[in-house]
Amino acid sequence: MIDYESVMYSTKIRIDIIALEDSEVIVIPAKIMWERLNGGDHELNMSLMMVMFEQLYDQFSEFCSHTPAQRYLRLLECYPRITDIASYRDIAPYLNISRRQLQRIIETISKEIQTKLIN
Repeated sequence: MIDYESVMYSTKIRIDIIALEDSEVIVIPAKIMWERLNGGDHELNMSLMMVMFEQLYDQFSEFCSHTPAQRYLRLLECYPRITDIASYRDIAPYLNISRRQLQRIIETISKEIQTKLIN
């Protein structure tokens, strides 16, 4: 994830990174990024813009084209152990829903699974 705004405008970073598993984080000092971006490195500028656009588009299309339940199931599909390491309090905002709504989704899915097992 690239925090382009904080590099370009020397503002405080508006996001936190929460690693739920062992992760590798590459930290590049803002001063170095500023020098590269303003030094005429057009290839780097274009690469960063493309990465950010792709991330933004993916998140937007995921949000617009899937229901909260679908987003939750997709999260479980991508990260099967997510409920072992993250609380509903952490998962709900990621899905852009309330904790109560997440609990209702989980209850509905559980009932559907139980119904399928019985039949």
